[in-house]
Amino acid sequence: MEDILRKPPINFDDNAPSVQYEKVRPIPSLNLAELTVLDCIRPIGDELTLIFHCEAVKRYRGLCLACGKSKNHYSLGFHNSDRLVHDISMGLIHIDLMVKARRYKCNDCGASFTHPFESIMENQQFTKRLYEQIKVRALRGTFSLIADEYGISITTVASILAEHAKELEANRKVIAPRVLGIDEKHIVNEKRGVLVDVERGILLEMTPDNKTQTMQAAIESLERYSENIKIVTIDMWAQYVGVIKECLPNAVIVIDRFHVIQNLYKKIEATRKALFSHLKTSVNALPDGEVKTHKLELLTRLGKNVYLFKFGAKKLTEKQDRASLMAELCAEFSELNLLRLLKEGAERIYDADTREEAEKRYVEWVELIPPATDELYKAMHTLNRSMERWKPYIFSYFDEGCQFTNAATEGVNSLIGHLNNEGRGYKFETLRVKCLFHENAADKPRYMKRGNKKVYDFNKDRPIMLEQTGVGWGQQDLLDDLLNSVQVSGGGAVISTLLEEFTSTL
Repeated sequence: MEDILRKPPINFDDNAPSVQYEKVRPIPSLNLAELTVLDCIRPIGDELTLIFHCEAVKRYRGLCLACGKSKNHYSLGFHNSDRLVHDISMGLIHIDLMVKARRYKCNDCGASFTHPFESIMENQQFTKRLYEQIKVRALRGTFSLIADEYGISITTVASILAEHAKELEANRKVIAPRVLGIDEKHIVNEKRGVLVDVERGILLEMTPDNKTQTMQAAIESLERYSENIKIVTIDMWAQYVGVIKECLPNAVIVIDRFHVIQNLYKKIEATRKALFSHLKTSVNALPDGEVKTHKLELLTRLGKNVYLFKFGAKKLTEKQDRASLMAELCAEFSELNLLRLLKEGAERIYDADTREEAEKRYVEWVELIPPATDELYKAMHTLNRSMERWKPYIFSYFDEGCQFTNAATEGVNSLIGHLNNEGRGYKFETLRVKCLFHENAADKPRYMKRGNKKVYDFNKDRPIMLEQTGVGWGQQDLLDDLLNSVQVSGGGAVISTLLEEFTSTL
């Protein structure tokens, strides 16, 4: 659109030939009360752009913009060139305004000034309603796409979001949850702390680093944190334990079960590799014959099925060839059979119904591990030392009412990474704002079934949601009228809301 400024002034005389532009009839309504539309044109061959030539409905009669005291001013006529202003689109059609701006001079102070428009941003090339639209769009879309769509710079979109963030932060009120998830995410060359409401799946805070003082300050910034937070889920990061004990001495610490299982599978895989190498060497040393050939064939099949020892019992039996290969391997090689028993024994711990039963199964599992002198099972000893060190917090999971994991936190982390990649590396401050206030949503509306239809339930959990959640409820059309009149305070972005945005871009 900058090309318009470099072209000769548009001739709106009906008798003048039009080469570059054509008139649009009937003239569409611009719906800006303070502007009179003189004409509407579009570039020839461009059906998706409209240019409105406008001027103020009446002359300015207010106070001088320079001194702010006098109304004794007179018109100096119009600027030599019209002012280019971008406006909201009409569907797919991009709208630009060429505004004739009048100049005034104050008789008292002698200063001159330009006609002020209520609907146009001061010293900017867009209307106020477009500004409001960009504020919302900048939270959920990439800056480059928004800039291209509205004909403005990426820097302008970023500055609009920064201003909007100040407004959102000023009204933000985060109530501490009952179950807090703590984790970190490595983005923009630094480990960032992440706090999540595990039960609601809401991102509460994202910190510039995950240092002890930073994380403690983030927890203490949550309102009523000491009385509300009863359970904290973490991974095996010793620093977090110190932070929790300092500011939440009565909270139950639960080590994420998926983190434990993930660590188990890593150690199982390390052991499998060590055993595979050892067994292959041993079999190759055997004299040629059917036994050697059979064993080498089994090891070759194991090498082609590297995930065999990562499958659970259910997944292992989904395919007959998997189950039969595992049976043959375990029957032929006692070392691999012991590895299977170690894997299944550790998995059985989390099948226990009580803490007592889980601890009993843990003891049984430890007894299966060969002596420390056996280098082939070195990784399993490392795993056992880790579990022994974290044992109180691992088995807290089995206490009554403590069956929580960091799944919601990990989900938020994944989506934070997606948003960061989508923007090709936002500044941390920008990424934090986009994650916390994504779509101005902090919870999804509750629905109840009425026959075969889903009907919004305005009463279910609403008092709690109003107190504990974020800046808004989402973009559902059903709530548009209600959102215009209700101010909601609280948290941040919801996993389900971010996930919808994530999957829609795939």
